[in-house]
Amino acid sequence: MIESQEMINVIQTFFDDYILFPINNMHPVTDILDILLLTGLLYYLYRFVRRRRAGKLLLGIAALFGIFMICSVLDMKALGLIMDNFLTVGLVAVVIIFQPELRDALERVGSTSLRIGRLGGDRGGSDAEIEHISAEIASAACSLSSEGYGALIVVQRTTKLQDYMDKGERLDAKVSEKLLRNIFVNKSPLHDGAVIIEGDRIAAAACKLPLSENEEVVRDLGTRHRAGVGITEVSDAMVVIVSEENGIISIAYGGSLYRNYDYKNLHDAMYSFMDYRRKKPTHSGDAKVSESADVQSHLQDHPKEDE
Repeated sequence: MIESQEMINVIQTFFDDYILFPINNMHPVTDILDILLLTGLLYYLYRFVRRRRAGKLLLGIAALFGIFMICSVLDMKALGLIMDNFLTVGLVAVVIIFQPELRDALERVGSTSLRIGRLGGDRGGSDAEIEHISAEIASAACSLSSEGYGALIVVQRTTKLQDYMDKGERLDAKVSEKLLRNIFVNKSPLHDGAVIIEGDRIAAAACKLPLSENEEVVRDLGTRHRAGVGITEVSDAMVVIVSEENGIISIAYGGSLYRNYDYKNLHDAMYSFMDYRRKKPTHSGDAKVSESADVQSHLQDHPKEDE
């Protein structure tokens, strides 16, 4: 009977402190803004962990936290002691366990907060320059596809890819179909890796990219596709991927993979991606990528790999 009364007192105290007190001391504008920001943060966290290993780890942590709350409410001595000692070092353990995911999250936040509306980040581009680059990339991809060669072409946007360029071979050459085709020929010393295009220049070749661990997207796909999707998970780049096995041309963007491009569709998608100034989408549809409805409109016509 005494334990039941203590339980009722605990529930009453919780209700008074965390429900009635906040309601009685509400400040409409501040509280609404607080709720909206918290909702946005939780939604971003949900989207981030939904397709990553972090999701299962967070479920485990939530279960441990639930056990800790039960121990506190029911005053379990032995288990409570263990949980208290565990939570003492829990924060450090969480940082260590989630180090790759935390770094990924910070990189994505940084990349989405610095939109600067210029071709390739630092270099501006006229309509003619954007048209030329789009045509050269599309032509190279289609030629490599028909010849049975694979390719991995990264087009930088606002997120700097300097670290990946430094690990490859610096070129600083003008974008051209012939050069791209020569790079990805099997016997070329630069074919193993990715080409990174910065503005109107091929900045580097033979670059090593991070591999995606999102099995929903890259399941049953090879290293080239995993790398293409992986770099778009940590940056706002677009990647053109040509399969060496079947010649299928794909685009990786925003952590998703879209397939079966021909010259025209690939050209249009690349043009929309590089031309930040266009405001109206060329096709109807909801824009998954908020800063570029044009890009999404061209991607929507091609099925995702996980669908």
